[in-house]
Amino acid sequence: ELGLDPEALTRTAGVDRAVIEDPDGRLPPAAVLALWNQAYRASGDDHLALRVAASIPPGAYRVLEYLVACAPTLGDAMAKISAYFAWIDTSATLPVVEVDGLFGVGLEVAGPPELVPLRAVEFTFATCWAKARGLTRPGDTPARIDAAAPAPRDVARLEGFFGCPLRFAA
Repeated sequence: ELGLDPEALTRTAGVDRAVIEDPDGRLPPAAVLALWNQAYRASGDDHLALRVAASIPPGAYRVLEYLVACAPTLGDAMAKISAYFAWIDTSATLPVVEVDGLFGVGLEVAGPPELVPLRAVEFTFATCWAKARGLTRPGDTPARIDAAAPAPRDVARLEGFFGCPLRFAA
């Protein structure tokens, strides 16, 4: 569906497919980083994490989906995800703040970028966001998203995924 060859990706990244296919298997951060970097190179897609997150079928993450389906709003869903994010990804946190009825979600990496698989963190966040948006009440979207990162080339694609305007750091 994504046009990538999983055998070639894992072989080129030096990752053992048996570990990926084992439900109890865990890849070290360096292997995750190598795999995502190879996938980005092979795809040529700057927003591969979004594409992969959007391709995950309903029911693939049952616990996450149950967690967000029980939330009345997108903000409540993201707060629930934030509370349990360490169970999903230990390399980042999702602090949630609420001010005057508006919520904000941060994505804070827990380590130096060269040791943290940032593309995997982006995928995890995108997956959580997609599940939260899809399972909370329709039309419940933020007014905008502010990102501390510089603007990428294709902002429109990001805005389409997140369902609102994005504002980036200069």
